[in-house]
Amino acid sequence: MPLDTKTICRLLQNANRPELAKILGEVWETPLLDYADQLWEKPVAPPPFEIELREAFETEFCRIGY
Repeated sequence: MPLDTKTICRLLQNANRPELAKILGEVWETPLLDYADQLWEKPVAPPPFEIELREAFETEFCRIGY
């Protein structure tokens, strides 16, 4: 069986991986280096620190004199 775009996307759909199938279907013709560059184009905000982690950092920085 040849592994073309449609076949791979269908197999991914059947494996309950619809999001991956959608992404591959959209970027199949994009060279890998171009796709890798596109991944970094959109800045992503880091998730906020958990309160406990922030408090632990604050306590530790105070302990060492900052």
